[in-house]
Amino acid sequence: MPVTKERLPEVAGVMGRGFVDDPMMRWSVGGDVTDVRRLEERYTAYFRVVNPQNVEEGWMWETQDGTGAAVWLPPDATAEFAEADEATRPAIAALTDDGGMRNSRFWDWLNSRIPDEPLWFLDQIAVEPTRQGEGIGRALIEHGLAMSQAAGQGAYLETGNPRNVAYYERFGFRTQHEGDAPGSGPHIWFMLAEPKSA
Repeated sequence: MPVTKERLPEVAGVMGRGFVDDPMMRWSVGGDVTDVRRLEERYTAYFRVVNPQNVEEGWMWETQDGTGAAVWLPPDATAEFAEADEATRPAIAALTDDGGMRNSRFWDWLNSRIPDEPLWFLDQIAVEPTRQGEGIGRALIEHGLAMSQAAGQGAYLETGNPRNVAYYERFGFRTQHEGDAPGSGPHIWFMLAEPKSA
């Protein structure tokens, strides 16, 4: 179901806890990796900053029990997503160790590699760590893929976690290209799920 404005603080917490080990977050936002609680707080604050427009537009979804959430951006959201990204960078900079320099460089690099074709973009997905492995993430992925397939379009995502590559392949995603983020950043896999033939 779509996330509401009132639910965003709680859902941001799910995201913050779910992303605590994510290489992309650890690289772009930073934080003391020995202090998990502080990392969770920092990442929760990050997801509260970046998601208000996703909630307003109906692009952020959560499970019925609130233990998982995902942001699926439709193809026509590209311009709005770029504007929101630019607008939130000062607030994100305040959360980082380096004034947002690494974060900006990293996301500029990622955004420059988004395919030109109309695709649904799985921008964020997380499940409460204590509930992972129960099919919650699968339901969130299948929900977005159902929307993309209904529109006759493919889907796209990026991951910096090697174990996620095989997981996403189960849903039809295939690595289109991969590479290391600039400045000794994490290795990123760019994955695409083609639209199914009618």
